Amino acid sequence: MYANAAVKSAYATTSCSGGTPVNKEYAIIERVTTDLVRADRNKSENYSAFVDAITRNRKMWRLFGVDVAEPDNTLPKKLKAQIFYLSEFTDIHSREVLKGNETIEILVEINEMILLGLASEGTEP
Repeated sequence: MYANAAVKSAYATTSCSGGTPVNKEYAIIERVTTDLVRADRNKSENYSAFVDAITRNRKMWRLFGVDVAEPDNTLPKKLKAQIFYLSEFTDIHSREVLKGNETIEILVEINEMILLGLASEGTEP
């Protein structure tokens, strides 16, 4: 899942200096997830921030999907397929959230599961 350069430039406001690629990835996902939850709580007062948080989460997952589709990505084939599927699912589900047909809960759960996986690789949360 190492789309760190692209993700880092896409989310330049997230402080990720130093550390391993996994630590940087963890920090980005954690920040996007925190912002998503916060924006959902306050969406009646600031709907544009909610849309922005959904959009940033979609962009992050789109970058992960692109990264695992690269021929030189060294992750195991099954893991790449799972990440690509999550990228597609996140995009589709996010559209439904913005239409008001779904909630963000599954998007947050997905991000939290990825954070748990990264933490098991030795990330310092």
